[in-house]
Amino acid sequence: MPIRISNMSLRILTTLALLLAAYTITAQDRTWLAVDDEVLLYLRDGSVLVGTVTDHTPEEVTLRLDGGDRVTILRGHIKKMRRQSDEYTILDGGRWARKQGFSGQVSALLGGSRSSYSADPQPTIGVDAVVGHQLRPWLAVGGGITYYLHGVDYDAVAFPGVQAAVWGRMGERSIMPYYRVQAGYSWFDGTEWQENYRGGLSGKAEMGIFLPTRSRLGWTLSVGYLHQQYVRDESDSPWSPYVDTYRLHRLFGSVGIAF
Repeated sequence: MPIRISNMSLRILTTLALLLAAYTITAQDRTWLAVDDEVLLYLRDGSVLVGTVTDHTPEEVTLRLDGGDRVTILRGHIKKMRRQSDEYTILDGGRWARKQGFSGQVSALLGGSRSSYSADPQPTIGVDAVVGHQLRPWLAVGGGITYYLHGVDYDAVAFPGVQAAVWGRMGERSIMPYYRVQAGYSWFDGTEWQENYRGGLSGKAEMGIFLPTRSRLGWTLSVGYLHQQYVRDESDSPWSPYVDTYRLHRLFGSVGIAF
């Protein structure tokens, strides 16, 4: 049977999609150049040149390389161009890794969860997005939105939420250790017979690897643990009123895009 998507869940998913689309539009390559620009030229043969622009025409670009040599490249041999920036570290092979400035991540996860209400494990899937400021390569702070499903059948429960987050990476290599920690609040979005349920505090911790690319984006691959509280409030019941707090424990694997 199809999975229900409520209005709240739809708004969370739409916001996630808009965040990714907005970054995609603003992250397009800049192909203009100016004299004295420090640039990277990615050539069609796979090589990368790093240097300062000393001259350019519609047909060719002249660079002064780090060693002092000058080289002129036909624009037809250039696959793409990037301006160097204090916000990025340039790694071997022309890969980029952000070290400060605006940053963020969008990721998807898949795993299993178990509730303190029921011992039966259930599959869990979810997406989240965080944006913030990169203070150091190993520390960024920000916040974002989350959307997780407990179960995938008609009785699946959705937990849309908001969370604060810290994340970072270690080192300056082609494969780097990576971490992310989040904490916040998630709402309970269940079926009609679960109208007396409400959400609670939630948190996530993950560790994995960061894979930089040549496009100022990077891939993250990680595993982690996700904790969720939710409450069943039957205080208005005429028979046996009570309020119980339950917990979901999730183990997951995740893949994401970092910018």
